Amino acid sequence: MVNDNLGYLWIATEKYIFRANIESGNVDMFAENEGVNSTGYYIGAAATKDDGTIVFVGDEGVTYFQPKNIKKPDTMPDLQFTSVSVLNGKDSHGIEDRYDKFRSLADSVTKVVLSPDDILLKVEFAALEFGSPQSIEYAYRLIGFDDRWQYLDSKNRAVTYTNLDSGGYILEVKSTNRYGLWNDKPQRMPILVTLPWWRTAWAVWYCSSTGCFLRI
Repeated sequence: MVNDNLGYLWIATEKYIFRANIESGNVDMFAENEGVNSTGYYIGAAATKDDGTIVFVGDEGVTYFQPKNIKKPDTMPDLQFTSVSVLNGKDSHGIEDRYDKFRSLADSVTKVVLSPDDILLKVEFAALEFGSPQSIEYAYRLIGFDDRWQYLDSKNRAVTYTNLDSGGYILEVKSTNRYGLWNDKPQRMPILVTLPWWRTAWAVWYCSSTGCFLRI
């Protein structure tokens, strides 16, 4: 453990290097994809040079850095819907990938339209963070159904809804970056569930002395 005299403690472990803010207690983690030795560092094998450079030593060699130059980027990974699958109650073939391999809502799909016979909707998504995908967290909500955010980890990147009522909805999905910062601009997917035919403008009920009938 090394105090950099800038308000942080730097802690080398068997797998990561941590930076702890002494005042706030906030902790940042640095992993192999950011230059940390994959096998970690020796206990007590740390030093601070006269210019403030911190040195940690491990099996894979020496890691050294200037603490004042280490910054956590606040950029956000691009989040994309990767699959939309639908189960139709009248289809004996099971769930189908209705929108195959579209890359982004803006480029490929403007709206997902479901029929009254579509009984299940599954949407998969992923944040394009290739360096540390396991560190990404997700949140989603279906506006018009439940406006509360629900949270998922990196291993669960799909949501499923069944038997949605006719009407319009908007699925919103957002993610963190690898450092736990949330993107405040979620990806949005409009979803329309159409009316059954007997509730459309083409179907009209009328009544007479003999009873009520459906006119088409």
